[in-house]
Amino acid sequence: MPKYDPKIPLWKNNTEPGFESINNLKDLAKQKVKMVLLTIPGERVMLPEFGVGIQELMFESIDNVVIIEEFKSIIFKQISQYVPEVEVSQVDFQEIPEENKMSISLTYFVPLGGFQDTVTI
Repeated sequence: MPKYDPKIPLWKNNTEPGFESINNLKDLAKQKVKMVLLTIPGERVMLPEFGVGIQELMFESIDNVVIIEEFKSIIFKQISQYVPEVEVSQVDFQEIPEENKMSISLTYFVPLGGFQDTVTI
């Protein structure tokens, strides 16, 4: 079985030396998309432009169409640049007022694997 990347967070592999690995394309694509969404620009060494910085949305209203559209644009650009094997088909923002939260769902297609998946943060 092929090993693509180490799983994040890193866990020691109990059956062989090293860390646990991702061994399927679906999990690899999901991990890469999450990394782009959750990384703050400037956080990653040698790639200062990498990341969406969704933490900046923390105190924004989902009704602010300009900001939401700007973040959608950033998400599409970042995914196409840093995860080119993934085609983003939809990005949805949902406010959860009773929990004082906002959720972001990103639906994407991976042509190489022939599957579609969704990441919700």
